Amino acid sequence: MARIIRRNDSAAGSNKKGIIARLCGIGLAIGCLVLLPGTARAALPVLFSAEQQPSNNGMASSIWESDLQYAAVLIILAFVGAGLILSLLLNRFTDKKHVEQIKKRDRLISTVNNVASVMLSENSGMDFTASLKSGMGLMGQLLNVDRVHILQNEMIDGELCAVQKHVWLSEAGSHKAPPSNEVIYRYSIAPEWRDKFIKGESICNQFAVLSLQEQNFLSCHHVKSMVLMPLFLHDEFWGLFGIDACMEERMFTEDEINILHSASLMMVNAININAMTQSLQATANQLEAALLEANYASTAKSAFIANLSHEIRTPMNSIIGFSELAMDGNITPETKEYLENIIKNSNWLLTIINDILDMSKIEANKMVLENVPLDLHDIFVHCQTLILPKAIEKGLILHFYAEPVIGKKLLGDPTRIHQILINLLSNAIKFSNIGAVKLSSFITNMDEDTCTVCFEVRDSGIGMTAQQIEDIFKPFTQADGSTTRKHGGTGLGLSITKNLVELMGGHLSVESTVKVGSKFSFELTFDTMETLDTEPFQTVFVELEKPMFEGTVLVCEDNVMNQRVIFEHLQRVGLNVEMANNGKIGVDRVRSRKEAGLKPYDIILMDIHMPVMDGLEAVPLIIELDTGAPVIATTANIMTDDLNLYKESGMIDYLAKPFTTQELWRCLLRHLVPIDAVQQNGYAMELDEELKKQLVTTFLKENQTRYAQITAALSAGDMTLAHRLAHNLKNSASLVEKQELSKAAQAVESALTGGVNAVMDEQMRTLNNELTAALAAFDTFIPLAESVPLKESSNGLMGLQASLAILDKLKPLLKSGNPECLDFIDELKRMRGSEKLVEYMEAFRFRPEALGAFETLMRELEGT
Repeated sequence: MARIIRRNDSAAGSNKKGIIARLCGIGLAIGCLVLLPGTARAALPVLFSAEQQPSNNGMASSIWESDLQYAAVLIILAFVGAGLILSLLLNRFTDKKHVEQIKKRDRLISTVNNVASVMLSENSGMDFTASLKSGMGLMGQLLNVDRVHILQNEMIDGELCAVQKHVWLSEAGSHKAPPSNEVIYRYSIAPEWRDKFIKGESICNQFAVLSLQEQNFLSCHHVKSMVLMPLFLHDEFWGLFGIDACMEERMFTEDEINILHSASLMMVNAININAMTQSLQATANQLEAALLEANYASTAKSAFIANLSHEIRTPMNSIIGFSELAMDGNITPETKEYLENIIKNSNWLLTIINDILDMSKIEANKMVLENVPLDLHDIFVHCQTLILPKAIEKGLILHFYAEPVIGKKLLGDPTRIHQILINLLSNAIKFSNIGAVKLSSFITNMDEDTCTVCFEVRDSGIGMTAQQIEDIFKPFTQADGSTTRKHGGTGLGLSITKNLVELMGGHLSVESTVKVGSKFSFELTFDTMETLDTEPFQTVFVELEKPMFEGTVLVCEDNVMNQRVIFEHLQRVGLNVEMANNGKIGVDRVRSRKEAGLKPYDIILMDIHMPVMDGLEAVPLIIELDTGAPVIATTANIMTDDLNLYKESGMIDYLAKPFTTQELWRCLLRHLVPIDAVQQNGYAMELDEELKKQLVTTFLKENQTRYAQITAALSAGDMTLAHRLAHNLKNSASLVEKQELSKAAQAVESALTGGVNAVMDEQMRTLNNELTAALAAFDTFIPLAESVPLKESSNGLMGLQASLAILDKLKPLLKSGNPECLDFIDELKRMRGSEKLVEYMEAFRFRPEALGAFETLMRELEGT
C-alpha cells in the first residue's frame, strides 16, 4: 500500500551518514585481513610473537622469516590504507550529496516565497490565474516533475469529487495529461484516501507500489510518482494539491513534502482571497453603476421639481394677491368666507411648494447659506409673531428665551435659522393640545472668534415611540400615517430641518416620551464680530401660570444680594426658606434636621463658589446623609463641562444665574408638586421697584471696598479668596443691571480659575473703573436715610433708647418674614447681645429662630 507521510515526521540527522561511511571503511579494512593468503596468515604469529624460534636452516631460515614478515606487514598496510581511502571517499561523497540537498531545499523555499510575493501583490502586473500558474511552474521545474495541479471539492451526481481547477504541465507532461476539464477524482473509488485526506494526511508514493485499486484510480493520468496533499479552508476540507512525475519514478524528501505543504496552504488562501476580491469588485461595480444611475435620476428629478416649483409659485402668488384685493371690496359674507378659504389653502399650498423646492435644492447640493450679521432676539420675536395665533387658538402657553450675547454679533444665515425654528415650533404646536411650548437658546461655548449656541424646542404634546423617532427625519414620512389626514403636512418639514442644521455644521437630536412630550435640540457654532452694543437682551414671552407650593427650601448662598433675590422669589410661591452662608453650614443644617426627626428639606439650592466649603464639597456629604432631598446647582457657570461636574458630584439639576421668575418656576415644578396656581397674564413677573431699590442699597454697602479686598487677596497670594470676591461681584453687578462691571469681574474670575493668578493689569484697571462708575451712578439713586441719626454710647455701641427704637421697627418685619428686616443688620451689630439675632437673620431664618432671639434681646435690654 501507499506510504503515508504525516506532517509531524522528522528528518534523520545528516551526521548519521558520515558515521555510517566511517564504519564501512573500518569494516573493509577488517575484511582485508580476513581474506589474507595463508602464508601471510601463518606469518602473523611469528610477526607478532614475543620470542624468536630457533631455525634448523640457519641463515637461510632467518632470511625467509625476515622476508615473510616484511611481506605480511606490507600486505596488511596496503589493505588498511585501501580501506581508509575508500572510507574517506565515501564520506566525502555523502557530505556533498547532503549539501546539494540543502541547496535544493533552500531553492525550493526561495521559489515558494517568490510565488507568494507575486500572488499576494496587488502591483504584480499579472492577473491572478497567470500569477498562480507561473508560481506552480517554478515549483514544478525546480522539482523536475511534469504536473502541478490544484483540485477543488464539488458535489457531482450526489457524490463528493475533486475537480481540477488550476494546472501546470511540463512539455513532456502535456503529451500525457488528459484535458483539464476531464480531470475529476471521485473519492468513492478510493474511500481510504478520502478518510486520510479528511484527517489531514498526505499521500506520497511511486505508482508501481500502489495497490491495484489505487493504480486504477490514477491510471488515466500516466503517473509514475505522485504527491497528493489535502487542502483546508476555514477548517473545512476544500480540495487537493498534487505533484506528479509522469516520465520516471522518483522519491520526494521529507523537506520537499513539508515545503510543498506550506506552499499549498498559501495557494488555497490566495485563491480564496482572489474569489472574495472578485466578488467585492463585482458588487462595487454594480453599486457604482446603480449610484451613477441614481445620481442622474436624482439630478434630473431635482431640476424638474425646481423648475416646476418656480412655475407654480408665480400663479399661486397671483391667486393669493387677487384674493386679498377682492377682500377689500364690497362683498357679501358668503363671498368673503370663500375668499378667506382660498387664501388659507393657497398659503398652505405655497408652503408645500416651498418645502419641495428646498428639498430639491438640498438633494442637488444647490442650497447656499448666507453668512451675515444676525440677531437671535429679532428671529425669536418674528417666530413668536407667526405662531402665536395658532398657540392661542389651541390654548397653549408659549415661553421664549434667548441668552444674551454681550459685545458680539453672530454671523450666519438668519433666514434658514428662522425656517428651522418655525418648522420645529409648528410641529410642537401641531402635536400639542394642552400645556406649553418653549423655545430657548443658550451659549455653550465662546472664544475670541466663535460662539456656540444650543437651541431647544420643547412641547407637552403626544410624544413619539423609538420607532417613530427613527422614521420622522425621512422625506415624506410622519410619525403616524394617520397624521396626514388628522394634522396635515407633507412630511418634509423635519427632513428639511435636519438637512439645514447639518449644512450649518450641527446635528438635530430628539428626545420624546409618548403622552409626555418631545424635545428637539441642536448646536450651531457661529463666527462672531465685535459690536458696540453692550447691553444684553433677553427675550421672554410667557403665558404661564404661577405655581404655589408648600414646603421648606434650604438655600446655600454666601452673596447677600443673591440671598435676598432668591428669598423673595421663593417666598412669593409659598415656600419657607432657610439660608446657609456656606456649604458647611448647609451640611450641618441637613444633619441637624435629620437628627431631630424633622421632615427633610423639600429641595436644596446649592451655590458652587462659597467660603469655608463650596457646593462641590458639600453635596457629597449631604447625599451621604440620605435624606432624599434633591440638590439643585445655582450658578452662573453653565458650560457643558461645568454641568457634567455638577452632575458627577450628585446635583440633579441646575438654575442659571441670573434667573427669571419663569426659569425658577420651571425648575421648582420639575422637583415639587404645586398645590395651587394663579393666572399671570402678559410677561414674566419681575422684581418690583422696591426690591430693586433694596438690591442697589445692598450693592453699595457690600462693594464700597470690594476692589481693595480683591487687590489685598492677590497681594497675599490667596487666589481662592480673590476668585470668590470676583465671583460675588460679578453676580451682584448682574442683579443691579451693571453688565459691563459684571463682564469685568468675570474676566478677573476666569483669570483666577484653578488657583493660578493669570490676572493682567489691564483687567484690574477695567474692574476698578467699572466698579467706580457703578458706585457713582447709584450714589444719587438711593435717597438719604429718613431715620434720625441714633445716639451712640461712649464705647461705640448703640445706646439703649436708640436700640429699642430700632427693635420696635424690626419686630413687625420679623413676624411677617419680610426680608426688608435685613436693612437693620448694621445697626443690630452695634447692639450688645445681638449676635444670635444677627446670625439667624443673615441665614434668613426669620421664624421662629430670629423672632425668638429678638424676644430674648428685648428682655435683656428692658431689664437693664
